[in-house]
Amino acid sequence: MALTILAPPSILIVRFAAIGDVVMATPLLRALRARHPQAHIAFLTERQYAPLLAESPHLDEVIAVAPDESLRALARRVPASRFSHRLDLDGSLRSRALRLLAGGKWQYVRGEGGTGALGALGALGALGDWARFGPRLRRSSRPEFVPLAERYFEAAGDLDVRPDGLPPEICAGPEAEAEAERWLAKAGLGQGRALVVFAPGGPHEVRRWPGAHWVKLATRLAQTGADVVLVGGVEDSPFTTEIVLRSGSPHVRSAAGELSLGGSAAVLARASAVVSGDTGPLHVATGVGAPVVGLYGPTTRQSGLFPYRGTATVLERDFACRPCDARDGDPCPLGHHGCLHSITVDDVFEALCRTAR
Repeated sequence: MALTILAPPSILIVRFAAIGDVVMATPLLRALRARHPQAHIAFLTERQYAPLLAESPHLDEVIAVAPDESLRALARRVPASRFSHRLDLDGSLRSRALRLLAGGKWQYVRGEGGTGALGALGALGALGDWARFGPRLRRSSRPEFVPLAERYFEAAGDLDVRPDGLPPEICAGPEAEAEAERWLAKAGLGQGRALVVFAPGGPHEVRRWPGAHWVKLATRLAQTGADVVLVGGVEDSPFTTEIVLRSGSPHVRSAAGELSLGGSAAVLARASAVVSGDTGPLHVATGVGAPVVGLYGPTTRQSGLFPYRGTATVLERDFACRPCDARDGDPCPLGHHGCLHSITVDDVFEALCRTAR
């Protein structure tokens, strides 16, 4: 009787965006590599998020999607014949259209993305390359609490993997480490003083802790002998710059928009503690092993987007209006924003004292 030898799997994972969602996929990557050490594992994401995975020891290939790349062109780069397993972690109209164009059998996460007429619209739009500009659908609500990092494993049911109980894993490479070192040296921060990193920005204003609170916390930390660095993207720079100016301390500086994503990750890795709202850098901080104090308002634990497994303290208030659907610059629908405004500077400072390394 002939002996059948199965070839190692070749696995494509798709998660277009965003920072936190990509970071949350890293426990799955680690589990896949541990279970299938000879597999070829590729991760497809938007170019701006590729640096998060560039140094991953669990990936053979990062497929970076250019901002202007059409879905038709992308599908030609990932034809069904290249991969034995195709995992869609995105669940958006865009990823569903890619599945249609690339062909083959796909596995995906239960309850992610759209269905029915809207899903059909996304697939039809892809045929005219419209879907790459199409809207993202919100995740469906779930009564049970399942962290997003563990939901992703549903798409890998055929690959015999389970969560290992460890946090996300982001590796800052030598270039990112050198970039962080240069920036901190030029700023004169983190040299013999504890380094605390703030991530106060994010795309949704309703999820931001008030600027006046950040100013008071930064001033207090500087007075106790710590250096404070604020990180974020270019879009966060006006907010972070205002915090720095109002603090009036040379020990408080903004790196928002000045560091690459990898450089920001390397700065986060050096922090004694990180204070962040519900935004991507919080999950990067967990991924590089930094202790985190998370400030959550509209978002609740049931979303699955709380810090996963790492050293973290989450501060939240039990308001009946949570979770809240306000986003994209909307103000608090009830006009009080109490879910975040009622978290005090004392609350956060005390949490830092408990959490910092």
